[in-house]
Parts: sequence; structure tokens; C-alpha cells
Amino acid sequence: MRRFAFYIVVALLTFGLGSLIASRFFWQKEEQIVVHDIQESKQEISIQTQIPLPQKNNFPNEDNKCERWGEVDYQPIIKKWILGENLKNVPYCSKTGKEAKEFSWINVTPTLTDLNSDGKNELALQSDCSPTGNCNMEIFERTGKGYRNIFRAVHDVQDFSLNKSSNKGYYDIHARMHGGWNDGDMIVYRYNGKKYNPLKCFEYLYEEYKDENGEIKVENELTLTPIKCSRLF
Repeated sequence: MRRFAFYIVVALLTFGLGSLIASRFFWQKEEQIVVHDIQESKQEISIQTQIPLPQKNNFPNEDNKCERWGEVDYQPIIKKWILGENLKNVPYCSKTGKEAKEFSWINVTPTLTDLNSDGKNELALQSDCSPTGNCNMEIFERTGKGYRNIFRAVHDVQDFSLNKSSNKGYYDIHARMHGGWNDGDMIVYRYNGKKYNPLKCFEYLYEEYKDENGEIKVENELTLTPIKCSRLF
């Protein structure tokens, strides 16, 4: 009987110790998740603030091979832009800043465009592109002490253009996403003094028609149908 009682005591102690270890592990894991979330939110907030000029050490080795998968890195292309190097409107390898020889999800395509007619080009970068050409897009502007992010697309972008309309000296941006072969979506972005935000949303369509010979043709001008932006993002 005494031996049986002894086994019960040992079992209870073992169970208690195991529970303590498990609970400590659980709360440590919870703490790590909370800290990670806080760090992510800080990063989201700071993206709209001024970003310091890149330093030489912050960039990957130029001998790195072009990677097909991974996280997109804008820094090599931003470095070329900051230093005044010639940038073509072609895909570049995300990790090294070299011209890409083949398709990759993380290739980065730069476009230089003057958004406010001050004679200085802003840098539009498209990445994470699908084979159809729909991509994420961000735009950076030079500042006195560095550069800052003024545009981040809320919807994929295949191509974009500047409209004649403007606000606070910056042209509105028309960003289109390809849908079918002759249709898709378009968002008009407007500058609010700090960054661009969606202003209006549309569905676009290049209408089909039959010519005199009965052949199907497509109109040169697109037809826009206003829609609620909530349908797109």
C-alpha cells in the first residue's frame, strides 16, 4: 500500500513538472508572436516616412547569382537610381541589380517618371509579376536627405500613366490591371500631400465590332465603367 502511494506521488510530481515546462514554452511562444507582430506594424508605419540614403554596406555582393525565388529586394535598383546610373525599362535581378536574362517572380522593373514636373524623375518599381504582366508597384521620391515611398498599389498593376489632372502639384496616376485579352480594372490614384491614395475605380473594356467585311475588330479607345473600389481591394 505504501509503495502504491509512493508511485502516485511520483506520478503527480512528474505531471506537475511537465505542465510547468509546457506552460513556460507556450507563453514564450506567445511573447515571440506578439513581438513579431509589433515589429511588423512598426515597419508598415515607417515605410511612409523618409528613408535614409543607402550605404554601400547595405547592398548584396554584386557577384551574387540571380535568384528565381525569395523576397524582393529593391535596394540594388534604388542604389543605381540614387547614384544616377542609367536605368532601362527592363527587368533586373532583384538581389544583384543586374539585367535579368529570364523570367523570375522577384525580378524588378524600373520606370523613371516625373510626377510633379520639377525636372527630377521619381522611381516606379514593379515586382512579383505574374506571367500576364500584373505586378506589385511602388514609387519612390528623392528628398533632401534621402528618399521616401509615396505610392504603393493596392491592386496589381500591368501598366500606368499620368493624367493631366493633378493635386498639390502631383499628377494623378492611372494604374491598370490586365483581366481578359481586352478588359481589366483601372484605379485612379491622387496625391494628398504625403502619398498617393485610390480616388476612383473602373472596369475597362476595348469594345469589339465587325468591319465592312464582317471581320471582328477592336476599338482603339477603351470604355470605362465606374465601380466601387471595394470590389478591387
